[in-house]
Amino acid sequence: MSYDLEVYGRTAVSSEDAALIVASVDGLSPRLDPITGGLLSAEYQSSGEYCFTFEGPLRVDESDLPDVRFVAPLPDTLYRISVEGSRPESVSYAVTFAQELARRSDGQAIDPQNEEPQSQPQRRAARSTQKLHLHLSWFRPNDGGKELASDYLATAREEFPPAVPTRFGTHEPLQGSLADNGVNDAEFGQMYRDKCLAKELLFKGKSLRWGRITAWSQSFYLRYQQLWVTFDLAALQRMGRTDDVERFLVAVAERTGSYFAFAEVNATPLKTASSPHHVGAWSGLPERPQWLTWYSGGYEDMVLPHLTAGVTTRHARGISHRWTDEPSSGEELDVIVGRDTWLPSDLLAPADPQNHRKVLGPAATMPTQLNAL
Repeated sequence: MSYDLEVYGRTAVSSEDAALIVASVDGLSPRLDPITGGLLSAEYQSSGEYCFTFEGPLRVDESDLPDVRFVAPLPDTLYRISVEGSRPESVSYAVTFAQELARRSDGQAIDPQNEEPQSQPQRRAARSTQKLHLHLSWFRPNDGGKELASDYLATAREEFPPAVPTRFGTHEPLQGSLADNGVNDAEFGQMYRDKCLAKELLFKGKSLRWGRITAWSQSFYLRYQQLWVTFDLAALQRMGRTDDVERFLVAVAERTGSYFAFAEVNATPLKTASSPHHVGAWSGLPERPQWLTWYSGGYEDMVLPHLTAGVTTRHARGISHRWTDEPSSGEELDVIVGRDTWLPSDLLAPADPQNHRKVLGPAATMPTQLNAL
């Protein structure tokens, strides 16, 4: 699981200057982009091991700011720092870097897990006080189809308005915007068709923290397409929309021909349930149960005998499963499942025990049509 920090600044600090900040932190070295010279990540000087990644500067406006009180003038620049690893000191290093970056950019370092200003290094808050996110992800074969963006938007308009984007593009700052009445919705799908041969389409909305759709080219390194969106769970609960999530998950899955989809609840802005690809290929189902799931393309009969609790519903093109009525995290579902693995291990992506972001190969068992992915 990752630990993430954001710095919102009023004065832009270049990626090159951010690299100098890393170099000033005792024990760290910057890893630079060989072309631009900008900062990509920080590494431990002693071992060369990864410490955290860096992204920025990114332009933002008032609609992008988190629910934190900022002193005027409002910040207009965002930097993202992400820690994914097993060394506990990495978080402290990331916080130290974020605080110095905030000082130099006349800004604030924010912990998105709580959306509170970071004034000093601190331990991660207990889960009960953390801000929870809901991540929806869909997976379909990459058949060269260019309609994934259009299909997603049409389904969101029909079934789940909180998932409708307001801004979209292939990079920050996002280049396109959608009208509330949908009059220019065609531009969303057109950008995906025209610009996303080998690029991701990025988007965000009023209730939608962000979303991504992978490229459509069959020459792209991923041999399957993935679509995912992230919401603030508390916001959906305030709107009374959590009961509609399963219908939306199923509607997008059926419309796009997805063979697997899930809804994950966690305390980080990043989804953590997806199995990493194996050399661009589909590697199997995730190692932990997720609140909602969708199965098609041959997975239905493989998983159905093992969904021993919750509610399973058959649909025209697959099955959906819900473990609990209310959104639940993987940790909570482990207790409900009550066994070492929620599915037989041969259906799961074989993760590297030393690095959860890496799989050792494809799952031993998967539907025939997915063996080629």
